[in-house]
Amino acid sequence: MGQDKLSNRQKLELAAEAGLQAIPYVGSSLSTIYFGTKQIKSINRLERFYRDLRKDLDSLKDAIIPIEQHDPDALGSLIEKVNEKIENEHQERKFSAYKSYMKSLLLHPVNPTNYDKKAAFLEALNSMLILEIDMIVLFFQNSGKVIQVRSISKTGVDQYAIVGAISRLRTFGFIKPSNRSLEIGLGDNMLSESYTITSYGSEFVQFTLL
Repeated sequence: MGQDKLSNRQKLELAAEAGLQAIPYVGSSLSTIYFGTKQIKSINRLERFYRDLRKDLDSLKDAIIPIEQHDPDALGSLIEKVNEKIENEHQERKFSAYKSYMKSLLLHPVNPTNYDKKAAFLEALNSMLILEIDMIVLFFQNSGKVIQVRSISKTGVDQYAIVGAISRLRTFGFIKPSNRSLEIGLGDNMLSESYTITSYGSEFVQFTLL
């Protein structure tokens, strides 16, 4: 295949492979680790994803909406994005979340009006750490309640990793600050801040994590 006929993705992979191989001493081994099983793993992940998705949808088949209710270009674009992310996903928690996302796509019409929101949910999920997923689930489970940062703890996780996760969730628009009870002189104000989930955050959880 001529270089001019390669897709952009293929060109990037060739460049990455050449770059890895050029690393002194370990380059060849790194290239083998990454590219030696990359295609096989990608295929296996996609096959497993759709096999599991089919099983999950067996009990929901009556709720799957007719394909005519979707905008084909919008739906096709989102499915393509999901496939690209599944090919590289190794974390079971996010693998399950992508299944939930796909089920939601098939149960609710996708059209140009809601495409951006659904695409934003997918990109947010893709970039989120497991800790951030745990945090948004915590806020969802306590919908309507105000949670102070210092009251959140997770075994083996530094308190300021939680602060960072909450900051990211706020950036996504998934949580919002409540009446902040800043304890002047009683410690770090970041730990004294309080948050609650937004309606947008609740919709994200329902669409991607349930």
